[in-house]
Amino acid sequence: MSIIYTLSHPLTNEIRYVGYTSKSLNERLRRHIDRAKNSSNNYHCLQWIRNLLNSNLIPEINLLEECDVNNWQNAEKYWIAQLKCWGFNLINYAEGGNGNPFLCQGSKNKISENNKNRKLTECTKNKISQSHLGKKHSEKTKEKLKGLHTGLNHYLYGKNLSEEVKKKISNSKKGKKLTEDHKKKLSNSLKGVNHPMYGQKHSDETIQKISLANKGKLHTDITKKKISDSIKGINNPRYGVKLSNELKEKIKKSAPSKPVIKLSKTGEIIEEFISCKEAFRATGVDCSSISKCCSGKVKTAGGFIWNFKYKRMI
Repeated sequence: MSIIYTLSHPLTNEIRYVGYTSKSLNERLRRHIDRAKNSSNNYHCLQWIRNLLNSNLIPEINLLEECDVNNWQNAEKYWIAQLKCWGFNLINYAEGGNGNPFLCQGSKNKISENNKNRKLTECTKNKISQSHLGKKHSEKTKEKLKGLHTGLNHYLYGKNLSEEVKKKISNSKKGKKLTEDHKKKLSNSLKGVNHPMYGQKHSDETIQKISLANKGKLHTDITKKKISDSIKGINNPRYGVKLSNELKEKIKKSAPSKPVIKLSKTGEIIEEFISCKEAFRATGVDCSSISKCCSGKVKTAGGFIWNFKYKRMI
């Protein structure tokens, strides 16, 4: 339910302002007074309220009409026009129905133009940052924000950043170090069910794209060392953890086997096996010897030539 209300002079009862709110009348009046006290804007309505406050007076707020949430614009426009027709000296800037009790569309456009390309000072940025510390969004708000920045709604959807922009972003991140607490929060936010790919699998097309994107890329020696150090000793996720026999068996079963082919010395295919172990069980030729022959380290094993099946197919 939406409310059309009036603000009147407390002594003369003259109606000076017509507005709309979805809150209670007391809450709307409180916001009017707070804005008049704390805002530097000189809108006519705020100036009028300030003059009353300076005289130790508070404007009176009264219900004019209760209307449907989808029809408040027409109701507000009607009452502004009607009260002006009756001779009330209203201080409304606009004709009503624009969702802002102070600004007409022309004023909004001017403010929008003035704020374009405007840069905040470091002091202002710090104030904004401090004002948000400790505040947490509700789950409903999180879902709304997520919807505003995913897929087609993302401001970069279908766009490619120029090299100049990429360089600026890169330079802005250099030298910045995350606190241990921050790192832990980021880590936890991507674990288990929180991970964006939890329970999902990349399509073959996506896998192909990732593969092509990484082809030809080489890590620098510094990056290689960082990756190596990041999983050494206590940094290794398996540090101090012993695998159970059951888990070891699972790993063995899940490990992809390489089919091998047994050939005569003249190159004729004799038999095919799903793995080196399977070939060992069937022929008695040592697994390591078969593997070495497949890798080209030795010419034969057990009097035969051996090759990985995929090598032969290439």
